[in-house]
Amino acid sequence: MLKEMLTLTQTKKNKKPLLIAIIIAAVLIIAGVIIWNNSRQNANQQPNQQTPAPQSESPNQPNPQSSQTPAPQTSSPTTQQNGELSVITENEQYKISQYKNTNKYVFTLYAIVNNPNQYDAYKEQLREYKQNALAYLKGQGVDITKAEIQYDPSEAASL
Repeated sequence: MLKEMLTLTQTKKNKKPLLIAIIIAAVLIIAGVIIWNNSRQNANQQPNQQTPAPQSESPNQPNPQSSQTPAPQTSSPTTQQNGELSVITENEQYKISQYKNTNKYVFTLYAIVNNPNQYDAYKEQLREYKQNALAYLKGQGVDITKAEIQYDPSEAASL
């Protein structure tokens, strides 16, 4: 009989930690669901923002808007020249567009500067992205010495 009581006491002791663990897990799951639901509601309540019209992209090229915010543009290339601008390629570093039936290109470089202390790193990033865009264009068989290239931001032209 003593043995049965001892076994019954041990069984109750073993069930308490298991019960506590189950309660904690349930609370965490419920909290996670509530937080997830609130974040979805907040995302749906954001004010309507105009999204840019979709642009054609080369296959297997990531969209730069998904990973980084591009540096602000000082002017729109389409307002500076006549002609239809079409996107050749776009990735997280740059976008290359070409005026149809011309040898004129626009390089939009997505270097980022968060504060004035990072300006040197920003210029270095612009230089790197410019070189990568030029290398891409060369790889497509374009003679970049004869091509007219406009840069956005314009300061990349001197780098």
